[in-house]
Amino acid sequence: MALPSRQQFRRSLGNSPMARESDAIYNAAVRGGINPAFVAGLAAAESSYGTAGYARGTYNPFGLGVHLGWRFPNYASATSKLAKTLNEARTRASTRTVASRGSSRATRRQATATTRGSTSATSCPTDRRQEVTPARCTSHKG
Repeated sequence: MALPSRQQFRRSLGNSPMARESDAIYNAAVRGGINPAFVAGLAAAESSYGTAGYARGTYNPFGLGVHLGWRFPNYASATSKLAKTLNEARTRASTRTVASRGSSRATRRQATATTRGSTSATSCPTDRRQEVTPARCTSHKG
């Protein structure tokens, strides 16, 4: 999705308290790698652009850490924290996916070796279709 222009972003905030900081919020979003349109949409859904609920007076239009009492000095810093939080979550999710894929391969290899009646046989890392004993595999030592 293409980024909105600064003017489009400013218009999307209307007369909300966030509109006064629209350029700083836009910059924080782009620097953090998130689309400013997402920022506007999330702020609208969570707090009516900073005008409702906990967001009033806390500069926290996204509901970040509400249960911990998070407050920010301005909307741009809240946007930076939003970007950091989303990027950390994305990194954790991709790390878990890679780790789970690796463990499932190891589990399949172990199960295959056991079901074929050979407890000392392992899969050769270069050819997962062929089972060899470690002494016969020439692609690695061990």
